[in-house]
Amino acid sequence: MRYRHPHQARSKGLYEKALKGEIKNFTGVSDPYEAPANAEVVVDTAQETEEESLRKILGTLEALAISPPATAAATATKRKRRSKSGCASWGYI
Repeated sequence: MRYRHPHQARSKGLYEKALKGEIKNFTGVSDPYEAPANAEVVVDTAQETEEESLRKILGTLEALAISPPATAAATATKRKRRSKSGCASWGYI
């Protein structure tokens, strides 16, 4: 998976505006990112494969009853494709 820095990922130019000082209190630019104290799921993309991270995220969503349990491997593959296309459409990959 190809990583694109958020500054490159957004087409609205918000990061560029924040870097120029046109937008105040912008997370990651003029306002620091604060990691959650008790995150429900943490993925380490430097150490995990894309599939391992996705499996961890989907497992957490299922455990929290946010997503129904996968009934077959085909469902997991379909979710992976959908998640990847969603991330791509949001500019994350």
